[in-house]
Amino acid sequence: MSGGLPSRVTLVDLASVHEPRGSLHVAELGAALPFRVERIFLVGDVPPGTRRGEHANIGCHQLLVAVHGEVTVEVGPGADAGSVVLDHPGVGLHIPPLVWASQVYGPSAVLLVATSSTFEHEGHIHDPADPRLRWD
Repeated sequence: MSGGLPSRVTLVDLASVHEPRGSLHVAELGAALPFRVERIFLVGDVPPGTRRGEHANIGCHQLLVAVHGEVTVEVGPGADAGSVVLDHPGVGLHIPPLVWASQVYGPSAVLLVATSSTFEHEGHIHDPADPRLRWD
């Protein structure tokens, strides 16, 4: 992690079971997930170095997990900015509503995103200077 993260943005260790046949990483409601999941999507085939996201959700929580490769998640502009590299499927990043975030993808990265609501274009803030955003 570099630059620190706002206190409301937290890394979440997923429950993991490791055995000779492979590993299982689990995010259960109440344990790793502070919200009920309404939508799950994967982002992949992103050219390395590409920035995606670049918005805040008004009422939606997100849990981001790099299921393959490396994704750098940046939150907040300017002096309030912080970042974390997600590079293991056993760790997720919880981004609550009203926190600006973007992601920069490494080679062959695949990001899983679990959200607390379905997609609504009106539910996004696309201006990092919007006064509704919270950094604490």
